[in-house]
Amino acid sequence: MEKLNLIKNIYTYVLSGVMLIIFLVSLINTLTSIPDLIYPSPYLSTYSEFKSMNTPVPAVPGTPVVPTKSEDQIKQEWQERNNQALRDEKIRLTKDILKSSIWTIVSLGAYLYFHRDMKRKD
Repeated sequence: MEKLNLIKNIYTYVLSGVMLIIFLVSLINTLTSIPDLIYPSPYLSTYSEFKSMNTPVPAVPGTPVVPTKSEDQIKQEWQERNNQALRDEKIRLTKDILKSSIWTIVSLGAYLYFHRDMKRKD
């Protein structure tokens, strides 16, 4: 019987330690994601990069290229893509913070349960 109690105590201590580690890691992840949400930094192409990617290439070298879009249309499309990239980055970061927060809450609850169980046994 004493051997069984020893195994239960070891099990409780191990689970309590694991929950504490999960809690700390998820809390750190949550806290470090908040500044990224406030100041997102996705890759944004420069206007010159975007323009060069959207410039038509002549089928036959040496022939003139007729632009299909005006300068204003290209600039507007570039701004829209950059704005969409920022929105997507903020959504991704918000999801990451919510997931980390859930892990923090669940692991804290489990840790408190096992910690209280250890105190009860002592």
